[in-house]
Amino acid sequence: MSLISTSMNEIARKTIKLVEEELREKGIELNVHLASSLPKVFADPARIEQSILNLVKNAMQAMEKSDKKVICISTFIEDDMVKLSVSDVE
Repeated sequence: MSLISTSMNEIARKTIKLVEEELREKGIELNVHLASSLPKVFADPARIEQSILNLVKNAMQAMEKSDKKVICISTFIEDDMVKLSVSDVE
């Protein structure tokens, strides 16, 4: 594991690019809300990216039989911590 100073928003944007086409093909709307002026964090970008991908894929599978398909990806600061949220909305 290699922790480096990195931007959570950059990791989220990179991951979103990987799944955008598949989401579009499946008729799933993607809402992205990335906070401005987030401080950098020490993290392993590859592991964070893989975690986001896993969460998005799980949300996609959960939505297969749903009429309303929306996945939200957000970054924000809460309690002096940078946080990332992936949620599916029906």
